[in-house]
Amino acid sequence: MIGMAGIRSNDDCVEGALESIRHRLAKAALLSGLRHLRETCGPLRGEVACLRCLNPFVRELLAAGAWTAERNEVVDVGSARRPDVLALSGTVSVFLFEVHVRHRVDAEKSAVYEAGDLAGLELDAAVLLDDENRARWTGREPLGLPLTAWHLERAPRPFSICPECRGGTEEFQALAGLVGHLRRTSPQWAAHFLHKAAKRLEVSTIALQNSGPEALVQAVEAPEALRAKWGAATAEAVARKARWPSARSLLLDGLALDVDPWEDTPVVALLTNPYDALTKTALKRKAVPKEALHAADLLVRIQSLPLVAERLEAYAGRTLVQRLGEGHTASTVPDLTHELSRATRVRTDEVARWVQSAVRKGAVLATASAAVPAEGVALASVAGLEARVEEELRARRWKSPDRSDVNWMQGLSPEQRAAVGLALDFGVSVITGGPGTGKTFVIVTERAC
Repeated sequence: MIGMAGIRSNDDCVEGALESIRHRLAKAALLSGLRHLRETCGPLRGEVACLRCLNPFVRELLAAGAWTAERNEVVDVGSARRPDVLALSGTVSVFLFEVHVRHRVDAEKSAVYEAGDLAGLELDAAVLLDDENRARWTGREPLGLPLTAWHLERAPRPFSICPECRGGTEEFQALAGLVGHLRRTSPQWAAHFLHKAAKRLEVSTIALQNSGPEALVQAVEAPEALRAKWGAATAEAVARKARWPSARSLLLDGLALDVDPWEDTPVVALLTNPYDALTKTALKRKAVPKEALHAADLLVRIQSLPLVAERLEAYAGRTLVQRLGEGHTASTVPDLTHELSRATRVRTDEVARWVQSAVRKGAVLATASAAVPAEGVALASVAGLEARVEEELRARRWKSPDRSDVNWMQGLSPEQRAAVGLALDFGVSVITGGPGTGKTFVIVTERAC
């Protein structure tokens, strides 16, 4: 038993010695890489997890020239601890490193670092050395993901947000431009939009209103710029917001819309012409909600946009789609003119001129088929379908076969003979009759001819 205990003790000693060797070599590799960066005036870069999407990306940890020396096993004055490696600017600590081989930094030491102000990382030795203890990191490439990070998000450092999560601000810039315009023309509407946005962002309405609409862009693109306005804790909470509300959702909130009637139209295009997407929806023969038209009217009115023709297009599309639902593929010009004038409050003569112009252009309205009463107009997409069906029906007509042989008439009544003759003369026929009248017999005879 004593011998076995002695063997275990010897194994522990060997393992501890190997761990100590790997630890020293890892620290040496870290010091060498930092020295290379300092001498070549390069920044220290490393992989970190994005605060929003949690995906790893490379960010700057220390700017070029931010440190003048790197030391191992020296006391950091601020924490009164001895990190594995310190980056110093003169005698002031600027960044700390702990290297993990088998044992993580203990909770007490980590709590001390957390309570301080110095930024730092705990790195696995595998980031710095390969399996044969040769230097893997030389400073020429970013450091691998840390096990722990301290104070990387403290001012004046930028937050760890990847470029993808900082991007897509064009729509927020458009929304901020809208709110900025409203602040000048309709302060109550601006306050309403900012109040709705504050609820989505989970920040103070007063703070957002005091910061102005540009804060909508900064909250996405550069939340660190909001530290001075909103406080470090609120700015960091915004930076860490994983499910970031889109500019589109903020716009819909401001317009009090529960459903998005504009489908995938970008906010920038939507604010330029909110009617365009609704007209396209109608041309697909889909219903356009009245609330969507009213929301578009509101957007146009608060921005003072001159979109009379575009508005008439959207309203005409909705009216004609409604008629489709009632079983009518078209409307007469007088009826459509009257309906549009009533719905939009545009003078009847102006609407009539617009209808004539729209029919000539053929993009939204077109002359209906001959089956519709005189002066019929339909959606261009519907008129196009009708024309295509008519062409295909005409193409299905063919020359009647030779029927000099009267054998095909045997067994048929006069009405059945007429039906077979029509079926042979035309590509498309409709055969009707009650039970037992010979519909199937007529079809079989027609197919045999």
